[in-house]
Amino acid sequence: MATEARSYPRFRPLLPVLTALLLATGFGCGLSEETAPAREDAFPLPEGVLDVEVAGRHGGILHYPMGGEPGTFNAAMVRDTRGRLGTYMITGTILEFDRRNQTIMPGIASRWTLSPDARRVELQLREGVRFSDGEEVTNEDVLFTFEKLFEEGSKNVLRDTLEMGGQPLRARLTEGGGLEVVFPQPYAAAEYMLTTIPVLPKHKLSDPGKKLEDYWNMETPPQEIVGLGPFVIDQHHPAEKTVYRYNPHYWKRDSRGNRLPYLDELVLHYIEDRNNQVLRLRAGEVDLIDSELRPEDY
Repeated sequence: MATEARSYPRFRPLLPVLTALLLATGFGCGLSEETAPAREDAFPLPEGVLDVEVAGRHGGILHYPMGGEPGTFNAAMVRDTRGRLGTYMITGTILEFDRRNQTIMPGIASRWTLSPDARRVELQLREGVRFSDGEEVTNEDVLFTFEKLFEEGSKNVLRDTLEMGGQPLRARLTEGGGLEVVFPQPYAAAEYMLTTIPVLPKHKLSDPGKKLEDYWNMETPPQEIVGLGPFVIDQHHPAEKTVYRYNPHYWKRDSRGNRLPYLDELVLHYIEDRNNQVLRLRAGEVDLIDSELRPEDY
């Protein structure tokens, strides 16, 4: 599938939500025969950059309608599909899951080793990766992530999916300077579990007395929300839309050496009424539709 991200045409309404995500981040795009102009990067790519076998064009804005506003920008507090979509754009996880090939991929960790007893995963972080505000990611951020997720008294949603028999996962430093995640018991899907854990910025979430769930709600100023995803939140207009701008520190590049994502902006429009979504699609105000078309829409 050849794509051009410089100026998006009207996408076919039957394209699923996942396709929108793939186009926005560079994953899943076919190779384009035309030469893509490089975006002028304000910051150098990290030494540990992740290469992705895609080629496309920089530029363009994708307008996507959602059936309502998410309840949070905090990845540890997401309870529904809307929230997952919104936080996916601004977070980076320890490892990643390739849904197309059903395999575990490197994420913020470039290498990992699962112990024979399936209770420990040793990790090596990418060198030079930075959060969207320019602060470098270190082992301390990963250690802090686990401490904050399993902090006593915290009621974050992600914690419930990670505990095993009521016992938390633990992260610690190894003698070789790497990281190790220890599971309470043998777990065959240990590596997959690490694809669900976002790396949190210690320098932003360490206020005394505040739990993880106290951060990054819908009233938080966009500039305070820092992550490792392909986008950053540029503007939020309650009950109307959220504008995401490409992350200038993103740590992935395409097959031509250009930093991803291709899109300049991704705009999520909050449109609860299905008929209104269809009308705005026909008017060219949005590029996709939130789910499959009804017969009457077609």
